Amino acid sequence: MGASASLFDAGAVATDTSIEHTTLPSIYREFRHDPDLAPLSEKHAKAVGRAFPDCPDTMFGSAGLGNVSPRIPAIHPLRSFDLPAEGGDHTAALAVTAGGPEGDRFVRDAGLAMARTVAEVRGPGEAPGALSSGTLVQVISR
Repeated sequence: MGASASLFDAGAVATDTSIEHTTLPSIYREFRHDPDLAPLSEKHAKAVGRAFPDCPDTMFGSAGLGNVSPRIPAIHPLRSFDLPAEGGDHTAALAVTAGGPEGDRFVRDAGLAMARTVAEVRGPGEAPGALSSGTLVQVISR
């Protein structure tokens, strides 16, 4: 538990109470990109003009989708604006860019790339719900 346990212990001492530490399993698991869906998503994002950095297959974070991705094929494509490093996540520069025309284009491009990915997975002429059994895209498209 490390430093956080020390903080909780200090709070208990300061308030004349006691505390019991219990380590629980991680609530959010590492996300796993489906190796078949990910290249399709990248192909369609590039087709609408989005660049993809050469990122190693590493963990970028975890979320509720991480709990699903080991069981159901899933993707969580990363998209970005052309901003310098200091204009990255959680900055005023990103907020300004996202709120302008580039933000609108970004959302349109991401949606179009995802729709094309779904269409390719589904295949021409297939009925809604005809995706591979258990594919997360099927869950999203319902």
